[in-house]
Amino acid sequence: MAREVQLINLTPHTINIYYGEDVGYNCQLIHPNTEPAIVLKPSGIVARVRSSYTQAAPVKVRGVVVPTKVGSLMPTVDGLPAPREGVMYVVSGMLDSFVYGRDDLVAPHSLVRDAEGRVIGCAQLLRLGGDREENY
Repeated sequence: MAREVQLINLTPHTINIYYGEDVGYNCQLIHPNTEPAIVLKPSGIVARVRSSYTQAAPVKVRGVVVPTKVGSLMPTVDGLPAPREGVMYVVSGMLDSFVYGRDDLVAPHSLVRDAEGRVIGCAQLLRLGGDREENY
């Protein structure tokens, strides 16, 4: 059974959530002028995984030299508020997969595309790192 929660968008992007019969099997809108069921504006707080990069040897692809870097994730996240009862935070998929043990984090999932294939929203929210058996 679903319980009522408040969603707070911790990304810099507006999140459009589409629901129901207007979203086809392949997550493409069936009716092109469908409005999203929920529009989540950015909260002004952006949660990010802090990362660092070092220069690596370039590679050559079809005669073109492409620079590369080696990246590593640092064990810290910026901008993530403490858990609050009845609140779920919408974060990037990278952050959601990086933070373990927080059942209040969700990321856009099942991306919805317009007729030209551009991502315009999502049909679901994905919860990774939680450790409760309770379903929302």
